[in-house]
Amino acid sequence: MPEDGRGVDSRIYERAGGGCVNFNQHHHAIPTTVDGIKFTSKKEAARYQYLKQFKAAGVISDFSMQPRYVLLEGYRKCCHRILSPDTKKCPSCGMKRPKFHHGEEYVADFLITMPDGGIIVEDVKGHIKTPLFNSKWKRFEYLFPELSLSIVTNVKAVPI
Repeated sequence: MPEDGRGVDSRIYERAGGGCVNFNQHHHAIPTTVDGIKFTSKKEAARYQYLKQFKAAGVISDFSMQPRYVLLEGYRKCCHRILSPDTKKCPSCGMKRPKFHHGEEYVADFLITMPDGGIIVEDVKGHIKTPLFNSKWKRFEYLFPELSLSIVTNVKAVPI
């Protein structure tokens, strides 16, 4: 397999427009840079441009990118007990540094604030919604019922 020195098949690299693409994670999305900001896909970059226009026109009050929501805190486990992440020693057996289990978080694409104070969490998706995304979406809705999660799938290039 021809490689470009970064472990990427050069034929795939050229088809993708020369950008670094993680096909397993982003399902053939092509990284795009707008205003010096790197986006994981052309759709996400186009949505950013739309949101900038909506903010300038007063349709939305503000927006931010990549808001993070903790779905599961990290923890330590030993002797069939859940311990806090900063536990240095198991209180039952005395084991130093019990096994650490990483937490999980959901990182949306945008957090939009409406003029009436309403908040919308937005994720830009292609046609593929992975089982992992579906699982995180359900947990997000359960843990943050006050927030509205909107999935945007049809984003065209921004007219100039």
